[in-house]
Amino acid sequence: MKMKQLWSQINKRTFLAPAIFFIIVLIIAFGFPTQFADAMNTALNWSLSSLGWVWLLSASFFLLVLLWLAFGKAGNIRFGGKDAVPDLPTWKWFCIVLTSGMAAGCCYYGVTEPLSFFLSPPAFSGAEAGSAVAAEQSLRYVFLHWCLHPYAIYTIPSIAVGFMYWNGKRRFSLGAGLYPFFGAKADGRISDWTNALALAGIMGGCTTVIGLSSDQLVVGLKYVTGWEISADVLAVIICLIFVVPAILAAVSGLHKGIALISTTNMYIYIFICATALLLGGNAKFVIDNTVSSIGQYFQFAVGQSLYLEPAQQTGWVSGWTIFYFAWWLVACPLVGLFQVKMAKGRTLREFILVNMLAPCIFAVAWFGFIGSSAIKMVLDGNTELVDVFQTLGSSGSLFAWMKQLPFSGVICIAGFLAVLFSVITCFESQIMTATDLCLNQNEVDTSDISGNKKASVVMKIFWGVIVCGMGFALRYSKGGLNSVKTSSVIIAIPTTVLVIALAFAAIKIFRNPEKYDKTLEAEEDCKKK
Repeated sequence: MKMKQLWSQINKRTFLAPAIFFIIVLIIAFGFPTQFADAMNTALNWSLSSLGWVWLLSASFFLLVLLWLAFGKAGNIRFGGKDAVPDLPTWKWFCIVLTSGMAAGCCYYGVTEPLSFFLSPPAFSGAEAGSAVAAEQSLRYVFLHWCLHPYAIYTIPSIAVGFMYWNGKRRFSLGAGLYPFFGAKADGRISDWTNALALAGIMGGCTTVIGLSSDQLVVGLKYVTGWEISADVLAVIICLIFVVPAILAAVSGLHKGIALISTTNMYIYIFICATALLLGGNAKFVIDNTVSSIGQYFQFAVGQSLYLEPAQQTGWVSGWTIFYFAWWLVACPLVGLFQVKMAKGRTLREFILVNMLAPCIFAVAWFGFIGSSAIKMVLDGNTELVDVFQTLGSSGSLFAWMKQLPFSGVICIAGFLAVLFSVITCFESQIMTATDLCLNQNEVDTSDISGNKKASVVMKIFWGVIVCGMGFALRYSKGGLNSVKTSSVIIAIPTTVLVIALAFAAIKIFRNPEKYDKTLEAEEDCKKK
C-alpha cells in the first residue's frame, strides 16, 4: 500500500494530536527523566488536592444512573434492535470484559492492597497496625476500590455510545453518545475531538498497566528464579513479550485472538483463587473473612466512597481512593468503546450486569481469597512475606505469597501467565479500539472491531509500539512507578468532563428511547411492506 493511500484512510483530526503528544512525551521522558518526573508530580499534587471531590461524586453518580437503567423499564431495550443476535457466547463475552479491563490491576494489587491495609491501616479507621481488627477491616477498603464504583466508571461511557451506535445508527465514536445534545454535529468535529481525548487517555490507562505489570514481572522473575540480570534489560524483554502477541492477536480479530487469550486467562484466575482457598493456610478463615468483609463493604460503602478527610488530611484517601477513581476515569472512554462492540444483541440490563455487576463477584473472590490467605499467613507469624513486601514493594507481593504455598513452582508459573495474559488482553483491546478511532469511517469494519484493511494493520502496529514505549518510558523516568501512577491522574481531568456528559446523555436517551432508536423505523417499514 502506498503511503499516500494509507494517509488518506486516516482521520487526521483524531490521530495527529494524540500521536504527536505521545511522541513528544516519549522524547521528554527518555531525554529528561528527572524534569519529567518532577513536572508530573507537581500536576499530581494539584489534581488530588483540588479535584478529588469531583471524582468521588462522579463515581457515585455513575453507579446510581446504571442501577436506575438496569432495573428500570429501559433495561429491556436491546442493543441493535429487538431481533439482534449477540456475536459472542455469554461466557466468552464475560471473559473478554473482565480480562481486557482491570485484570492486570487485580494481579498487581491482589496481595499488595489487602496486606497494606492490614499492616498500615488508614489512621481514621482506629485500627492498630497488624491487629486482628485491621485484618477484619482490610478488605472492605479493597472492595471499595475494585467493585461497584470502578466498574460503574468503566461501564457508563458505553451506554449512550452503544445505543446511538447500534440503535441510532451513528458512527463509531464517543461523539455518538453526545448526539442528544448536539444532533448531527456530534458526528463531525465533536466526534473527532472526543476520540482524540480518549486516545490521550491511553497514557494513563494502558501505559500505566504496562509500566506496573512489567515491573511486577521483573521483580517477580528475579525473586522466584534468582536471576542476576539487569532490571532494565529484563523490562525491555518483557515489554517486547507484551507488544508482539498483543499486535498479532489484535490483527487476528476480536473473535479469535482476544477470545482465546481471555478465556484461557479466566481459567488461570479460577485456578489461583482455588489455590488460595484450598492451599492458602486456613480455608475457614479465608471464607469467614471474605464474607464478613462483604457485609462491611455494603455497610460503609456509601459514606466511605464520599469521604475526603476534610480535617484529618492523612493523605490516605487521595493516595488510594481518589487515585483509583481517577485511574478508572482515564481508561474508561476507550474501555467503554471496546465494550460497545460486544453490546449487539444484549439487553441494556444484560449489558450492565455483565460489565458492572458480574466482575464485582470475581473481584470479591480474587481479593477476598488471596488477600485473606496472605493476611492469615502474617497473623500466624510468617515473616518472609512481610519482609519481601517491605523490601521489594508492591511488585513482589503476589509472588512472595505464592512462594509460601505448596507446589509454589506451578503456582508461580500460573501467576506469571496471569499477569502476561492480562496485559496482552488489555493492550490488545485498546490497540483495536484506538485503530478504529483513527481511521475514516469507510475504512472501519463495523461488524468486527478488528478490521481487515492494511491501514488498520499499520495503525495497530503504530499504537502497539507507542503504548509499549510509553509504559517503559514512565517506568524508566526518575519517578519510576510513581510517574506511571501520576500520569493516569493528570489525564483524568479532561476525561471526567466528557464522561459526565455521556452519563447525562444516557439519562436523556432512555427517558425517551423511541426518539433516537432507528431500528424501530426499520421495523415499521418491514410491517408496511
